Amino acid sequence: MLSQGNWPQIHQVIERIRTSSALNPLLWLCGLVTLPAWSVATWALSGWLQIAMFCIGTAPPACAVVAYFLLLSRDPDRLQSERFQLTRQRYSLIGDDLQRGQTIDAEAEVITNPVTEEALRVEPNVYLIVFNTSGSMELVSSLQRYIMDSKDIVAYWNHIPLVYAVKSYQSLPILRQKLQGILGNNQFLIAQIYPHQVDGLLPRAAWDWFSHSHGQMSVAQLLEREFS
Repeated sequence: MLSQGNWPQIHQVIERIRTSSALNPLLWLCGLVTLPAWSVATWALSGWLQIAMFCIGTAPPACAVVAYFLLLSRDPDRLQSERFQLTRQRYSLIGDDLQRGQTIDAEAEVITNPVTEEALRVEPNVYLIVFNTSGSMELVSSLQRYIMDSKDIVAYWNHIPLVYAVKSYQSLPILRQKLQGILGNNQFLIAQIYPHQVDGLLPRAAWDWFSHSHGQMSVAQLLEREFS
């Protein structure tokens, strides 16, 4: 059996009753005005003073009921606690600048990072080939057939006579050996170039070739090709 000292004090009970909704001021007003007014009207007054005091005590609950239904119809979130509103606002900011103002679907399909997969794909190297065949059209035709038909060459560029740019996954020494097998002892130059470090005066189509993606290969495909 609880002794009198173990019963919670009235101020302890009030401290545990907390609300932070828009109705909070009216609810406190009900506790501060309604209960004392009704108590006084019941025990200390009579006649029209008693009726007036009951009306005064009834005003705060009536206002709270009216405010409740107004907020329920116009802005229901105001009836929630301040913590709830802040949490909801924080979650409403989830997303990015590309989806500003859009509702984020929490049940949308989830996938792995596509950028990670793309990062494992490798662009071919770009090589510049310049050669001198001493006027031998047969060597020129042989070199053209190799560049256009060989699996070593992913794409080729020939906007300047006797100057080729090619994209290949082969290394520089391997391409040099293959070109030497075609051109023999004729002079030629092969150099790896980088599209962002190339400049000059050329048609737009010539420049677009350097930035165009010609069949990227994944790391797995490169390894398979290297050891097959």
